Parts: sequence; structure tokens; C-alpha cells
Amino acid sequence: MSYYDHGFRIDDRDLASKRAFSFLKIFSSIAETGVEPQQPVLTIPEN
Repeated sequence: MSYYDHGFRIDDRDLASKRAFSFLKIFSSIAETGVEPQQPVLTIPEN
């Protein structure tokens, strides 16, 4: 993993840290897509 031109490594046996960083990496990649959320559709029933 690189961060501002510095390299960091997570030990292969540290599964909790690997899981946490994987989650953060996926979450940040989803957030960076720039896709605007769609507005919910409001349905008003007629009586």
C-alpha cells in the first residue's frame, strides 16, 4: 500500500487489518465514482 510516496505493508497474518483496509478501499472507490444519487419518487395517491 502506498501513501504519499511511502510504502506500507500489512502482515499476511493480520487478517483483521487486511479486512478493514479492504473495506475502506472498496468504500472509497465507490465514493469516488461521482455518480449522483437519484432522487426518490414521491407518489401521492388520489382519492
